[in-house]
Amino acid sequence: CLNDGNEPTYMKINKAWVSESLEKCCSRFYSGWNYSKCMNLQGSGLWYVSHLNGKCVTDCVEGNGPTCGGLANPTSDTLYSNPKSCCKSELSYQLTEFCEATSLGSTCYAGTGLYYRGDTAGKEVCVRDCNQSSGDSTCGGLVKESNIILHETAKACCASQYNWIDVELCSARSTETPLEKYWPDKSNSKCRKDSEAPTSDLSVQIYDTAEECCTSGIFWLSKDTCLASSDVISDSGTEATGSNKFYVDW
Repeated sequence: CLNDGNEPTYMKINKAWVSESLEKCCSRFYSGWNYSKCMNLQGSGLWYVSHLNGKCVTDCVEGNGPTCGGLANPTSDTLYSNPKSCCKSELSYQLTEFCEATSLGSTCYAGTGLYYRGDTAGKEVCVRDCNQSSGDSTCGGLVKESNIILHETAKACCASQYNWIDVELCSARSTETPLEKYWPDKSNSKCRKDSEAPTSDLSVQIYDTAEECCTSGIFWLSKDTCLASSDVISDSGTEATGSNKFYVDW
């Protein structure tokens, strides 16, 4: 509402358009959050979306503060009490936490720390929503888009996004922790402990013990022979040495 004497002719003719005070004018023509905007020519201090900048900004004169985006349009800009509400309503294609941090001008936003599919980061397993410049090699970069599914744990991410990989193997690779389980090295007819000889084939079957691995994964050899070639102690607690029987050497 203005009091500069430049009202249009139709308002001068019909006095119903003019008010005796700023309060009455604002109350009549602008309601809700817009009332605050109408009453304060310096801005309401509330938040509105700046689609041009892809973030939410504060309703205040540009340059008066780091988040000020200029005075909001009282008729076309919806005002919000905080940037998070603005982001959720106006910029739903962005991850809310990222949008909020961008709107606040935060330079210390570290991501949610949750897990997501690692394709975009050049990984075959899950990665974390955190900045790769942090030095943490499990970070895949900050997630900006809301269409990327985030998971609370590496195991949950693996089960959802990489169901062709053994969950524990995928989880261990995602968190970069040793996996104290076994996989069948079929080309060499032996079982290997993943923490000592990590498999490069993520589709391989993983077993809890060397015995299970030999029995199911290297089934063409006897368990003791497989364990012996794998340098693993047998169930009896002694090193497997073979069956001590004869076989044909073609």
